Amino acid sequence: LKEVAARQSPLQGRFQARGWLEKNVQAGMPNRYSISWGGKEVAEIACGNGRYELESFVGCEVGVVGVVGSSRRCSCSR
Repeated sequence: LKEVAARQSPLQGRFQARGWLEKNVQAGMPNRYSISWGGKEVAEIACGNGRYELESFVGCEVGVVGVVGSSRRCSCSR
C-alpha cells in the first residue's frame, strides 16, 4: 500500500516538494522563489551556492530533494 500511495502522490515518492517554480517580487526586497502546487505555495526555494540559476526554471515544473529548516525551505547543494 505504501508503494501505491507514493505513486499516486503528487510528490511521486521522490521529492520533498514538487510543483511549478514561481518568482515572487516585492519592492525593496530580494527576489524570492517558491514552488506552487494546486494554486498553493508548498515550499520556498533558495540556491545560495550558485549551482542553479533559479530564474531559468521559472514557470517550469520542478521536484526538489533537500529541505532545510522547518518552514519547508528547500535549498540546493553540490
